[in-house]
Amino acid sequence: MKDFDLDRLPIFRSTEQVKLLVEIFVVAPEPLTLSELARRTGVSPSGVHKEVTRLERAGLVSSQRLGRARLVSANAESPFFEDLRRLLLKGFGPAPLLRRAFSDVAGIDEAFIYGSWATSETTRLERAPRDVDVMILGEPDSDRLHEAVEAVEAQVGREINLTIFTRSEWEADDTGFAQTVRSGPRIDLIA
Repeated sequence: MKDFDLDRLPIFRSTEQVKLLVEIFVVAPEPLTLSELARRTGVSPSGVHKEVTRLERAGLVSSQRLGRARLVSANAESPFFEDLRRLLLKGFGPAPLLRRAFSDVAGIDEAFIYGSWATSETTRLERAPRDVDVMILGEPDSDRLHEAVEAVEAQVGREINLTIFTRSEWEADDTGFAQTVRSGPRIDLIA
């Protein structure tokens, strides 16, 4: 999954680890069970158990039992909490946060990240992308859309550039820009 391109921030051990960390530190506002973490991230239940145990031993997450379920959350008392959260937000936060933000904006038919953020070949770039290019197809409420994007920009510390087309405008556009975007990599936010 391109959301979690490890080349963008190659300090983590595995894509599975990043998926779990992003879900726990960035996306989930409340503690999650191990099975819910597995469902949301696509990581196997045994992989979730193993990684959460490792993260808990390091003091990065905490868990508590609720009946037979084990609830996991970020350990806000860890001296690494704020720094790790900021790294995850900047390195991997745009896609999941934009998905969540756009779910509350009516009129979006399709949304995706394109350009340098979406490419899986960031190692060929001089450095990680500074901004995130987002294509919106539809007729969303402009004020609501820009409010949602500004909130995500503030969280991830990166500029988010919006390009907005109606579906018919996009389908009729045969410029070099449109052809490049259509043929390039993308990370779907709303399909």
